[in-house]
Amino acid sequence: MKQRSIQKQLPHLVLATVIIMGVFAAAVVFGWSRSARRYSVIVAQSSAFTQLSNGINQAYVDLDCYIQNPDDASLEKYNISMQSAAEAAAEIKRDAQVQDIYYAIVGIENMLSEANRINLEIIDRLDLNSFNDIYSLLSESQTLLTYMNLRVAAVNTLQNEWMQQQLTSTTEWIQRLVFLLIPLLILILCTLLFFSLRIARRIILPIQQISAQANRLAAGDLSVEDIPDQSLLEFSMIAQSLNKMKSELSVMIEKIREQSNIAARLHETELENLRISNDLKNTELRIMQAQINPHFLYNTLNSIGRLAYSAGDHQVVQLIEALSDMLRYNLNHIERSITLREELENLKNYMYIQKTRFGDKLTFQIQTNSRRMNLRMPCLTLQPIVENAIVHGLSPYNYEGNIEVDVMDEDQWTLVRIHDDGVGMEPSDIEKMVSGAFEASCQSVKHTSIGFCNVKTRLNSFFDKQDCVTVRSELGEGTTVVLKLYCEKGGQNV
Repeated sequence: MKQRSIQKQLPHLVLATVIIMGVFAAAVVFGWSRSARRYSVIVAQSSAFTQLSNGINQAYVDLDCYIQNPDDASLEKYNISMQSAAEAAAEIKRDAQVQDIYYAIVGIENMLSEANRINLEIIDRLDLNSFNDIYSLLSESQTLLTYMNLRVAAVNTLQNEWMQQQLTSTTEWIQRLVFLLIPLLILILCTLLFFSLRIARRIILPIQQISAQANRLAAGDLSVEDIPDQSLLEFSMIAQSLNKMKSELSVMIEKIREQSNIAARLHETELENLRISNDLKNTELRIMQAQINPHFLYNTLNSIGRLAYSAGDHQVVQLIEALSDMLRYNLNHIERSITLREELENLKNYMYIQKTRFGDKLTFQIQTNSRRMNLRMPCLTLQPIVENAIVHGLSPYNYEGNIEVDVMDEDQWTLVRIHDDGVGMEPSDIEKMVSGAFEASCQSVKHTSIGFCNVKTRLNSFFDKQDCVTVRSELGEGTTVVLKLYCEKGGQNV
């Protein structure tokens, strides 16, 4: 298909329109100017005849005034009137279109010249002779005046006839011009309308096709057929661009779909791995629980407690009660959430046992400034952190040191700060402990590292956050672990 550019076609249409309208305007201007020239000649001739007649008559009026009252003003008026009449006659003769009028005006000019000669002679002799001496000259001048008026009237009649003919001719010519221009104008308008509609159709149809396809593409329908090639170059380029965009979108969406499927499969795999990991941990806990017969332990501890009580050893009794409470707490609450108060009570039992074990070398302090003691949290969270502080932080100092536990409320969470003044850790060791990849020769140290990672994972999962546990430590300065318990998941302020 031969393609044409709108940019080239529109100037051609505009140029043709300008030429056609220019021709039409030139014809109108030509007709108007021709008619105007004819009318101007007619008006000028009519005005000249009026001036000629008025000039002749006014000259005799001025002559009569001079005769009655000779002065320079009357004489000047007479000369002006005669000059006006002579100029009018010259103008009529110059523009005369009829030969009879021309020769008649020549005769009038001769009579006007003779009358002026006689009148000037009358004026010259007015002071030298009596009135009777110039009477014959006045009679002759009056006769010329009468004859000139008759000739002017006759010539004016001829002029009017000629003007009537000119008016009739001009009117007929204008009518013929109008009858010619009206069909020409209709033809011009029809031609322009035809070409305008043709160009508009060649513009509107491609726009409609492209707009319809673009709307379907915007709605996400990529199954539409390609836009056919257009006859106009600009629309052809737009159609090609839309077809190319549709093809690229199809390829891109297919790639995104494939990547989404891959990501979904990876997510399913991760969920499956997480489920397996949780199952393994639960299985490990159950195995550990199964290794101990709770009833056997309770009965044994009760027996030992009765013996100690009978022997009067109350310290042993308190130690056995603390251990019994810890075992009961660990076995009964391991799979459900508990309150912050319950977790702190279990921590106190654990601290009492460790205090009994290490004596005055090890000191504990618990500061509780919280009104949210009923805040829910995972079970067995604080004890592994404190155990880690004892085993890792204070063991190099022969378990001599201090452990502080502070509980404080903030706007959206409650903070539990556990600090020891032990040996501290390097940043690399902190990262290994948090990730559960701590390598140590001491099996108990590795166990506490794994327990710390488990606490971190369970807290983040319980509160659905990623910042529930933070660790700060420096060599020789001790270690601080901060647990962040969120209120919106754990409960309300109490």
